Order: sequence, then structure tokens, then C-alpha cells
Amino acid sequence: MSENWKYLSRQLGIVVLVLIVAFIIFCLGLVIGYGVIGNADNPWSILSPDTWKELISKFTGQ
Repeated sequence: MSENWKYLSRQLGIVVLVLIVAFIIFCLGLVIGYGVIGNADNPWSILSPDTWKELISKFTGQ
């Protein structure tokens, strides 16, 4: 039974690591897309909630 727990914890660790790396790559993609392609003054501003509220309001018309 101990080997099963070791295997399970190792697999869950790998899944968590992959999710963290995917999240970091996603955020970097947003920064590059917003800052370089979108010609924004501050590329890191895409990570702020105010920018997302503004973008969502533009698409929903509210």
C-alpha cells in the first residue's frame, strides 16, 4: 500500500507542476501579445483586473 501512495503522490506532483508551468507560459503569452503585438505602454498591465474589466466591457457592450 505504501508504494501506491508514493506513486499517487508523485503523479499528483507532476500534474501540479505541469499546471503551474502552463499557467506561467499563459501569462507570458498574454504579456507578449498585449505588449509587443498590441503596442501597449505597459505590457504587465494585462495582468491587472482593471484591464480585464475594461476588455470584457468592450466585448459585452456594458
